[in-house]
Amino acid sequence: ELQQCLDAAGAAAVLDAIVCEGDRTLAEAQEDRCHTVTGDLLGGGKDVNLPNLVFVLGSLSVYNNPNFDTLTMNNLEYVRGGISVSGNNNFASLAMNNLKTVGGTGILVFGNPKLASLAMNSVWYVHGFIGVRYNNLVSLTMDSLQAVRGDLSVRNDNLDTLTMNNLKYVGGRILVEGNDNLASLSMPNLEVVVGDISVALASTASCALGDLTNNC
Repeated sequence: ELQQCLDAAGAAAVLDAIVCEGDRTLAEAQEDRCHTVTGDLLGGGKDVNLPNLVFVLGSLSVYNNPNFDTLTMNNLEYVRGGISVSGNNNFASLAMNNLKTVGGTGILVFGNPKLASLAMNSVWYVHGFIGVRYNNLVSLTMDSLQAVRGDLSVRNDNLDTLTMNNLKYVGGRILVEGNDNLASLSMPNLEVVVGDISVALASTASCALGDLTNNC
C-alpha cells in the first residue's frame, strides 16, 4: 500500500520523498520533513506546519493539548486510520486544503472551544463518520464531499452556515441539532441517507437536502 501511495504522488516527487517509519509526533514530523508517515501521527507541538506531508498510513490524533494553536497540512492527501482532533482548549485553526480521502473511523473534530477555522475543501470520501461538534466555527464548507459511510453529525453553537453542495450519500444518520444560530443548511444534491435524518432549524433558516428536503 505504501508503494501505491508513493507511486500516486508522481515519480519526481517520490525521488525526494522522506518516508518516516512508525509513529511520529507532529513536531517530529515537522522536523523530519516527512512526506509519508507509516504509523500514527500524534499530538505534540504548538504552531505546526507540515508542507511536505502527503500520506499518513495510520491515524492522526491530537487531544487534550493546551499548547496547541494551529495545524496546517495543505499537501496532505490521505489518512488511512482516521482523524481525531479533540479537547484542545487553545486550538484555533485546522487547514488540510488538499485532503481527499479519510479511512478508518473517519473525521472527529470535537470540543475545541476556540477553533474558528476548519478547511477541508477537497475531501470527497470519508470511510467512517464525520463529527464536527462543540467548536467555535461560524461556517463549515465541504463542497467536494460526495460520500460518508457513517454518520454525519454537526453541532456548534455559533455555526451560521453548513454547506456540502456535492454530498450525495450518507451511510449512517444525519444529525444537525443544537446549532442555535444556523441560518443556512445546503446539501442540494443529497440522494441517499441510510439512517435517520434529524435536523433542527429555526423557522427562518434556509434548508436544502436534495431529494430529501421534506426532512428539513
